[in-house]
Amino acid sequence: MFGVVQFLSKLNLPFRGHDESAGSLNKGVFQELVAYLAASGDEVLADYLVSAPENSQYTSPQIQNKMIGIIGSSIQFEIVQAVKKLKYLQ
Repeated sequence: MFGVVQFLSKLNLPFRGHDESAGSLNKGVFQELVAYLAASGDEVLADYLVSAPENSQYTSPQIQNKMIGIIGSSIQFEIVQAVKKLKYLQ
C-alpha cells in the first residue's frame, strides 16, 4: 500500500474519488490502482484483499492520510539530515 501512496504522491495525483462505494465505477485513483495491481498478478495483495475483513484492509481515507503523513515525515527527516551534514549554508 505504501508503494501506491508513494506513486500517487510522486505524480501529484488525487487519491480519492466522489464515490468509493462498492458499486461505483470510479472509486478514485488509490482504490482503482490497488484493485488493478491485485488483478494484474500481485497475488499477495489479491489474497489479502479477499481474505482480510473489510474493516482492516488499510484502504480507508483515514489510513491513506496516515500513510501520506508517515512518508512526509520520512522525507522531512531525510532533508533535515542532509542539511545537518552541510558545513556551510549559503
